[in-house]
Amino acid sequence: MDAAVALAKALGVPYEVFFASEEKTIPPKPLKAIWQEFQRKYEELSLIEVPIHGTVPAGYPEVREEERENHVNIPRSELGTAARGLYALRVSGDSLQGDGISDGDLVIVEPDPEITDCRIYIIMLDNQVLARHLQKAGERYKLLSSNNEYRELEPDEIDIRGRVILSGQWRKH
Repeated sequence: MDAAVALAKALGVPYEVFFASEEKTIPPKPLKAIWQEFQRKYEELSLIEVPIHGTVPAGYPEVREEERENHVNIPRSELGTAARGLYALRVSGDSLQGDGISDGDLVIVEPDPEITDCRIYIIMLDNQVLARHLQKAGERYKLLSSNNEYRELEPDEIDIRGRVILSGQWRKH
């Protein structure tokens, strides 16, 4: 039965055609259309191996040493055009819970991103790192939280390490 269902899905027909008592014909599909559909489905299923580079506080800055903790496989379809240089960090803290990012979740980070107001970034302050929303405020930046229990930060200088593009079970940011 599983083979019949899989074959029916691949051919784009109901699986019942394989069990019908009267003779039925499967409508022909051009080979080019079948090949293009196969390629599209294969690309959706292909996985990108993203290294996990340790943890990032979601709250207040902390000194963190980078530690490599294996990798995570992300479906290519979730990444769009971003696929080079990506890395993952495990979130420690709850300042981004309003974005659906919880303590222990993984975030996927795109290095060297374009700065867009109010997106979530990985930021270095001196030698401390954190994950926060970044908002331009005149010549300076504000670091905002999506959890009202955290105050906004207005550092003198920041070093942006990347932008969070996915989190948890691959919610886009």
